[in-house]
Amino acid sequence: MYTVKEVAEKLCLTEHTVRFYTDKGLVPSLQRDKNNNRFFDEDSIDWLICVKCLKECGMSIDSIKIILSFAKREIQRFLPTMKSCWSRVKMLTHNWKRQNSEPSILIER
Repeated sequence: MYTVKEVAEKLCLTEHTVRFYTDKGLVPSLQRDKNNNRFFDEDSIDWLICVKCLKECGMSIDSIKIILSFAKREIQRFLPTMKSCWSRVKMLTHNWKRQNSEPSILIER
């Protein structure tokens, strides 16, 4: 189980964004303890990955809600693709930042 802070770090989101998405009902597998603190399992993280990918594609929260409501059963089928795309975007972003912070790399190539 993960806390809001751990999930935010893991997915490169702010804690506020994670809370916002859960408050909007975009993580159906969210769990809470007796003090109402949010806790996330791998399934919850998968939902957040989907939400993040859809949001980064420019979808509104309302559109994401609609898609997820229709796709609760089917979403598992698309998770590997979304995770793969997200991993690739993270790698490309990391490489771009590294190259832009180290001009000598660009000159050497």
